[in-house]
Amino acid sequence: AHAMQGFDYEAIREALEIPLSFSVLAMVAIGKPGNIEVLPPEIREKEVPSTRKPLTDIVANGIFPFV
Repeated sequence: AHAMQGFDYEAIREALEIPLSFSVLAMVAIGKPGNIEVLPPEIREKEVPSTRKPLTDIVANGIFPFV
């Protein structure tokens, strides 16, 4: 993931149809999982499934769905 700032906040609000009752503070780009087989063994050992809330519960792609 990569946090970003310095973008056009109002353009994002309009493009994603974010209601005025929400504040746009930052954006985060989230990548896709890669092929674990290409990692060195010492790093591969550290890769375990997350027990956190699924991203599908808190992340949206496109128009703002959290109203």
